Amino acid sequence: MVAMLRNLQEHPIDIILVVSTALLLLIGEVYIFSSSIAADGNIENYQFLRQLIWIIGGLGMMILFARIKLDFLLAYSSQLYYTVMLVLLLTGLLASSRNGTRAWMGFFGLGIQPSEFAKFSYIIFVSRYLGSRNEEERPGIVTLLVSLGITILPMGLVVFQGDIGTASVFAPIWFISLYVMGGNFFLLNHLFLFGGLLTALLFLQIWEPHAEIGSLIWNLAHVFTVPQTFMTYMIGLGLLLLPALGGLIYFKSSIYRVALSVIVLLFSASIITWFLNSWMRPYMKDRIVSFLNPDLDKLDSGWNLTQSLRAIGSGGMWGKGYLKGLIAHYGYLPEQSQSTDFLFAVIGEEGGLVIATLVFVCYFVLILRMILIARICEDLVLRSIVIAISAMFFFHFLQNVGMTIHLVPITGIPLLLVSYGGSSLVTAMALLGLVLNIHAQRKI
Repeated sequence: MVAMLRNLQEHPIDIILVVSTALLLLIGEVYIFSSSIAADGNIENYQFLRQLIWIIGGLGMMILFARIKLDFLLAYSSQLYYTVMLVLLLTGLLASSRNGTRAWMGFFGLGIQPSEFAKFSYIIFVSRYLGSRNEEERPGIVTLLVSLGITILPMGLVVFQGDIGTASVFAPIWFISLYVMGGNFFLLNHLFLFGGLLTALLFLQIWEPHAEIGSLIWNLAHVFTVPQTFMTYMIGLGLLLLPALGGLIYFKSSIYRVALSVIVLLFSASIITWFLNSWMRPYMKDRIVSFLNPDLDKLDSGWNLTQSLRAIGSGGMWGKGYLKGLIAHYGYLPEQSQSTDFLFAVIGEEGGLVIATLVFVCYFVLILRMILIARICEDLVLRSIVIAISAMFFFHFLQNVGMTIHLVPITGIPLLLVSYGGSSLVTAMALLGLVLNIHAQRKI
């Protein structure tokens, strides 16, 4: 570790980070080409050529942000943030529907996804806020609430577009950044528990139609899905608040503090999940149902996950060979998914555990280098930027790979630098350019 830190300080350009990025781009381009080939050997689409154009554009953005004056970028971070928020709002209002979302805008014949660029502006803006304090000063409740507001705005606008997957990326970036920057452990711990409780209650309500009637899960879900029982439950929680609060004030006991925390978390999570369950579209719920039980509907909502598991499992150690996979070339996965959301399944089938491990190693090295750069960075704002970027890459990797191997529900989150997609690729490379900039300008 000491040797790696010394190496970073002695060389202005992080060669290992650049090489890891290049390897991921190469693997992505190679397997995007594979996913474009039909079973008869003909080219079905030219996504690999479009991806190559995006890579060239991404390299340009990477070089630009590797050389841009950081003071200039930070000075205009608020203007950039609010401009992108306005674009997100206009996209949600004016864009035509595409795959159930209004997240895309046409630009000279290209599909642009502003929510991807929102990650860039958000990271710069929230990092500037989190880092604008003395190093000895720990972020308190005010910092938490203001940064939460900065986070909720883009999340809400992207959810308004119907893209919950992209919206979910902002939360872990904020949480990890606040945690690493020394946020209040008590508050962050409660937020983590709150997120887990939200997930559990939402899954419980969505699974209710498929649960066995009279079972424990069915009865618990019924509390939230039947209006009368839900109102009784909420009134009961509200009444419990009074003795818990009174006991905390009068006795000042930790028992009452824990009881009050549990009641408040349950009350808040119950309201939010009830509204979410009412708002969510059927295809969103189907993805969660297929995650909980892929065998329930193998031919419809569980189809993509089933085929992904088959592809990765059949690849074995060395894979079936390049261009020899069945899942990609025989149409078992939708054309628009096999090069984006499920490209890792194509990699696992044709390249096997060897190439899949290479992707893992490249991502591990990429994120590790960013962590090391953040560790030796003395400027709090710049440190916060690098932490936020590493958090974004980590969550994308965890979510995309996790959904292909049945660890998390399916969302439309790409594997950065690997999956097909121009907006996400250009944004990721621009952010990596910033990381190189922070290291090379010696503001560390």
